[in-house]
Amino acid sequence: MKPPAAPRPRRDGDGEPARRGTQGAPREQRPAQTGASRTASSRAVRPAKGATAQKPAAKDAQKPAAKASRDGRPQGSRPPAQPRPVPPPPAAPRGATSKKDPTPKSGRPPAQRSTSGAPSTGRVLVPTGRRAGSGATRPSTGAQVQVQPVRPAPTVSTGKVAVLSTGMAERLAEQKAMRRHRLVRRVAAWTGALAVLLGASWVLFASSLFAFDPDHLVVEGSGTTVDMAAVVAVVAEHEGTSLALLSTSTIHDEVMEVQNIRDVSVVRQWPTGLAVEVVAREPVASVPVEGGFALLDRDAVTVSTVGEAPPELPVIAIPLTGEDDRTLDAALEVLGSLPPELTAEVASISAATQDAVTLTLRDGVVVEWGASSDSALKVQVLATLRSNEVSAASQVFDVSAPTFPITR
Repeated sequence: MKPPAAPRPRRDGDGEPARRGTQGAPREQRPAQTGASRTASSRAVRPAKGATAQKPAAKDAQKPAAKASRDGRPQGSRPPAQPRPVPPPPAAPRGATSKKDPTPKSGRPPAQRSTSGAPSTGRVLVPTGRRAGSGATRPSTGAQVQVQPVRPAPTVSTGKVAVLSTGMAERLAEQKAMRRHRLVRRVAAWTGALAVLLGASWVLFASSLFAFDPDHLVVEGSGTTVDMAAVVAVVAEHEGTSLALLSTSTIHDEVMEVQNIRDVSVVRQWPTGLAVEVVAREPVASVPVEGGFALLDRDAVTVSTVGEAPPELPVIAIPLTGEDDRTLDAALEVLGSLPPELTAEVASISAATQDAVTLTLRDGVVVEWGASSDSALKVQVLATLRSNEVSAASQVFDVSAPTFPITR
């Protein structure tokens, strides 16, 4: 038996079967880098001139079954064709001025630079004679790899695009003019309002359009004890004064000083008039005084003094000395609480105290009234007793306790 033949030493340019990875493809075709190197490594490369393909060694030919099972291709199939290297560019003619050859001595073409000004895309050139990541160096076949530049994808903006104004100066001037216009309008509006206010104030307070005219004065009142001419004279002193400046409270106090006026009201009548209503003091009783009788109203104010007591007025037998003012006020209060028909029958009133008021009627009947309280109930009890046949002939009616009246 012959001993196995020794393997023949390798030469530069000899080919060898492509090594396959675990995925079933040649390792030279597996991309070691990203980007354009993938495209370059996947292209077919033609072999250089003078390079002859060597047949696989006999030792490698004896193991087809093992390789078929490891590579994943059917037994007996042909291995994939080797990529053919790209032929080198033709040499420049002799005598022509040539620039410096950009190809380095190593035989590897330099990376092509983009002349369009686009940013670098991060492409890495990997020569076909050396596998990335392996320490072994394959013999150089002089192949060149052409890399096509890959343009970056355009960036699409999803936000709003800012628009720069080309007329900023005009816009600023327009805004300034608008602010000036608003300021002028505001000043004009305030000036107009102030002018209107001043004009209205002058017409209302200083002009004669609303000045008080005595010809437009109206004086009204009840009773016969007040001198109306005196009232007109007091109010006429304010002639020419604007009604807006005329104080009705001042006129009220001045008119109250006129004699026998119990109350007064003053009302403006625009544009130049006044309405004055007077409430006079009317006498309700007479009180004996030195030289005659004093006529008193319901507030115990002396209206006038006469020589003889009027027959229609009851006489109050209480002196006006100031010591018995409460008694006098109680008698006048009782007289004011009587109905008009009963008041007309009262001839005189006497009282020792404010709780012991006695009425004497014109027919001589005496009514012991007592205090001024419960006057309404006492009036009803007295009317009932006087209408009763049994008590109608009585001369004394005691109603000081209206729930227990007494007749005598």
